[in-house]
Amino acid sequence: HWGRLADRYGCKPCIVFSCVAAGLSSVAFGFAKTAPQAVFVRFVCGVLNGTIGIVKSYVTQITDETNRPAAFALMPLGFGLGLVAASELGGSLSRPADTWPGVFGAKFWRLFPYALPLLVCGAYQLLTALASHLFLAAVDARSGYAAVDKEVDGEDDKLAPEPAPVVP
Repeated sequence: HWGRLADRYGCKPCIVFSCVAAGLSSVAFGFAKTAPQAVFVRFVCGVLNGTIGIVKSYVTQITDETNRPAAFALMPLGFGLGLVAASELGGSLSRPADTWPGVFGAKFWRLFPYALPLLVCGAYQLLTALASHLFLAAVDARSGYAAVDKEVDGEDDKLAPEPAPVVP
């Protein structure tokens, strides 16, 4: 469904919406008190977050044959670095009342021991939404198809079998 929305409204608005939705659902996840609440919030986050597919489409739209492979090669690197950094940051900030009781000794931090890392995560995602809104170029929602169609058509021509001769 995200691909159709990106085709209709463009990648930029969908990226911004996905970042806002992920940010808000991350914050909500930090305030979940029960396992069913946590599962529901993560479900909503998954439904509302279509960032990876849309970003791949956007990269296709803003690159050409000369730089597309390099752009796509950077995406797993960013994903991997994000996983490592987020795991370290999340682990370091969880249970702040136990780790830094002088600063986070209030009852709130004991009641919501995972709120701090998820508030930081949500703030980061909202900043990403703002940066996306301010700095991503808006491109025609259908512009990426010409590049992909050209590549596919070129490959199809090479792979298409020769027509069989007509025997009378």
